[in-house]
Amino acid sequence: PLPNISYIQNTSFITTDDYPENEFPLAGITAFDVQGIGIRNCVFENQRSDLSSLLYSQRGSGIQSTDAALTIRSFTNFLGAPTAGTSSQTSRDKLFQFTLT
Repeated sequence: PLPNISYIQNTSFITTDDYPENEFPLAGITAFDVQGIGIRNCVFENQRSDLSSLLYSQRGSGIQSTDAALTIRSFTNFLGAPTAGTSSQTSRDKLFQFTLT
């Protein structure tokens, strides 16, 4: 099959107190059985006020994928300073979870 040329760029995935009570996010991005998706300069944050009382499994993940090949690029670090980081991730026959909070 041809590689997928889709991408997600300059997007913020933010969970706030507006998220339904007693429900928990899975991930900002989920990818299943896809190849070549680009994720560029995205932000993943959980800003819920009760965050410290939640289990890590209840906080959600930045990216979850199964049987997928993703290219993840960030152009700033956690302080907002410019960087040139790139991470190519492939998940085959296992769950790949990339968490950014």
